[in-house]
Amino acid sequence: MKQVSLFAACALSAWASGDAITVAAIPGTANQWQYRLTNHGSSTTQFPVYFALPLDPASGVLDAGIGMSPGWGAYGTKTPEGPIEALTFGAAVGSNPLQMPQPGSMLTGFSITTSVPTVLETTGVLYGIGDLTTDEIVSEGEVLGPVPVPGTTQVTANLTLTSFVGAPGVLRYGQLIFEGQGLPHFSVAAVDGQGTLLCAGPASPGNYTVTLQFFGYLQRVVSATVLSGVCTFSATLVPGDVDSSGEIDAADIDLVIAAFGNTAGGIEDVDGSMEVDAADIDIVIGNFGMVGD
Repeated sequence: MKQVSLFAACALSAWASGDAITVAAIPGTANQWQYRLTNHGSSTTQFPVYFALPLDPASGVLDAGIGMSPGWGAYGTKTPEGPIEALTFGAAVGSNPLQMPQPGSMLTGFSITTSVPTVLETTGVLYGIGDLTTDEIVSEGEVLGPVPVPGTTQVTANLTLTSFVGAPGVLRYGQLIFEGQGLPHFSVAAVDGQGTLLCAGPASPGNYTVTLQFFGYLQRVVSATVLSGVCTFSATLVPGDVDSSGEIDAADIDLVIAAFGNTAGGIEDVDGSMEVDAADIDIVIGNFGMVGD
């Protein structure tokens, strides 16, 4: 695999967005995903210069199947003789500014090929903005991004996060449990304020009950059908169950009050604003007494 130094540091479609970038993945040839990077900035000297994908080793991402846009390289993390566990696409030192995604434009040419059938799962994707005049990283962030995971059923869920304002890079993680056809199937995924979740679903077609368990939210159970490798559904998640007890009660209010003023973006930051404040307390009080499915 080619490796690249990120400036002076070593550093069906799916999308991920933030104030700075959008990352998209679309199907290519067999077991291949083609990635696209869009620059939402306006600077002519500062551009997105890397994005990092956490990978499931079971996906079997192949060294020979990694494609890069001109002026870019790839840096992989893996154990000796083992599969790739993380992959960063990054601009090489001295890259031409014209090889970067221009303001308001999309850069293509990135691709990943896996050794097994895969679908997409939404998770956190790190990215960096670099200044090509100084060869320095000027800002870094995280957005919701698509990564390949083993599977043959693509789940696409539209989740409404009640009262979630969602500062850029604030994600909510959880698991989905599919029951109804043989053994339960477990998937993990993340979602942001846009509400779009992708994950791998059970292979067997049929009707399922899907239990959604997301940190800080009451458990929700919905019905869904797997047909021809596709499963879609919608659900609304109610916030305020900070201690995951299944009920929004005084203990949850106490936890939010105890974290008042925190700007680290924990579960107590109920609305995802990156600050635990009076609005978070009001949300928990407003949902007081509600229980999960």
